[in-house]
Amino acid sequence: MRMDVSGLDEFLKSLEEATKKENMVNACIKAVNKAAPILKKSLEAEIHKAADRGYATGALEHSISARKAEENEYGVFSVVGPVGADDRGVENTDKLLWLENGTMREGSNLMRRAGPIRHRAVWAARDKCEAIMEQEITGSIDMIFGD
Repeated sequence: MRMDVSGLDEFLKSLEEATKKENMVNACIKAVNKAAPILKKSLEAEIHKAADRGYATGALEHSISARKAEENEYGVFSVVGPVGADDRGVENTDKLLWLENGTMREGSNLMRRAGPIRHRAVWAARDKCEAIMEQEITGSIDMIFGD
C-alpha cells in the first residue's frame, strides 16, 4: 500500500508558522486596531445623545480617542475613551463618569439623570467590531496557509 504525502511537509511548515506566537499577536493587534475606530464612533454617538440637553459644548464628544492596540498578560487590547481636560481644568474622564453615573444635586440627595453610556456604546458596536476582527484574523491565517 502506498500513500502520497507530498503536501504534508508544506502543510506542517505552514502549521508551525501559524502557531508562532508573534504571528498571532501581530494578527490580533491588527484586528483590534481596525475595530477600535468603530467603538470610538459608537461612544461619541452615545455621548452626543446623552449630553444633548442644551448645555453640551461637544468638547467631551470630540475628546474621545482610541489608543493603539497592545499586548499584556491577558491578551491584546485597546483603550477607547476621553483624554485631556477643558479650559477650567476639569478632566474629560470625570465628565464621562458624571454623565454615566450622575451627580448629586446641591442641597438634596437626588441624583441627576444618568445612563449607561459606555455599556450602550459597546453593545451598539459589538457585532461590527467582532466581524472586523474575525475577518482580519481569518485573513492572516489564510495568508499563512497560502489560501
